[in-house]
Amino acid sequence: MTRHHRKPPRLADVPERELFETVEQADDFARSVMKRDNWSARLVVPAIVCSAVFVLLPLYVVDLLRDVVPWPGGFTWWQRGTLLAGVAAYTWFCLSGYRRGLRQEMRSELMRRGVPTCPNCHYCLKSVSDARCPECGKAIAQVENDGLSVDHHD
Repeated sequence: MTRHHRKPPRLADVPERELFETVEQADDFARSVMKRDNWSARLVVPAIVCSAVFVLLPLYVVDLLRDVVPWPGGFTWWQRGTLLAGVAAYTWFCLSGYRRGLRQEMRSELMRRGVPTCPNCHYCLKSVSDARCPECGKAIAQVENDGLSVDHHD
């Protein structure tokens, strides 16, 4: 009887994978990030908020307008457009929240693995030769004092 092995998530489009020497190390990194996921919790709250704001609220306003103004039956073009815009905004909001959470989780995992990252903005400092973090401007000497070592290329 053969055992079915599930392939680890590749996270192929993220630049953090290029920080590892081998594909196996990158796959181990991806596996450890995805193990600790609570992506459902990260998606549920934005989904509820977004559905309330972008989908349910416009439908409620349209329903109130129908009580105030006599309305012919059926949806008009702008009502359909409002509904479609709400669904599109809802989808965009949920996916951007998921991606932001995934990026934060990956950068935290890089710090746990000893890859030098800025403690302020989590920017990878592996190939930085400047005295400051290029993302947030924090001095690299401060990063070294926070417990991370960065190779200077003077």
